[in-house]
Amino acid sequence: MDKFRLFAFLLVLPFFISLANADDSEQRVCTWAEQILMKTLSASYEDTPEAIASVQQYYMPSAWWPMKEFFSDKRNLINQQKLILHPQLQTAATVISQSYCGGVMCWRVNLAFYIPELHQDIKFSLLILPVSKGNAPFIVQSLDMVLNYY
Repeated sequence: MDKFRLFAFLLVLPFFISLANADDSEQRVCTWAEQILMKTLSASYEDTPEAIASVQQYYMPSAWWPMKEFFSDKRNLINQQKLILHPQLQTAATVISQSYCGGVMCWRVNLAFYIPELHQDIKFSLLILPVSKGNAPFIVQSLDMVLNYY
């Protein structure tokens, strides 16, 4: 009977290890997504092209385009009124799916912010990939936004 228990234990051990690692990686992805969006949405009239480029590095071009479009019509308002945006997390990041994208693990993460200075709620859905090289452990491959004014 002892050999059977040992066999059963060894059989299920990898399953529990993978669950623990999945929870850890999901938490890391969620924390990273919240930090990057907070950094991105904290725009200011004092932003320089270098500051914008330092945030842009966390996004693939297909994911940066919606963010660029979002700020394109707000940049004049931010500059004219000398605004400093203070985004606030409205809904914490949640991994809604995890799969393989081109042979690497990827995560679909949903979260929401509101920006009081713009009277705007923004719901985000991000597709996040791991990065082996670079300054960050992840990169946003795609980004969807739903905007609501209040």
